Amino acid sequence: MKASYKMKQTIKRLEKKYGKLNKEFDIEVFKINRRGGSFYDYCILTCSVLKSLHITVAHDGSYHIA
Repeated sequence: MKASYKMKQTIKRLEKKYGKLNKEFDIEVFKINRRGGSFYDYCILTCSVLKSLHITVAHDGSYHIA
């Protein structure tokens, strides 16, 4: 499995802003929500220093900071 181009670009931009981030790629549980095509559906970014930082990046490059 691989990350989409838009997801990679968003992760790169966020790492430029926040520094090195831990990445955890995954796929959706429900088949109807999956992107398919051997791509990951989302990536969860966390930081070792800023414990409260939790960012979810979707396959289309959009992200949500929780």
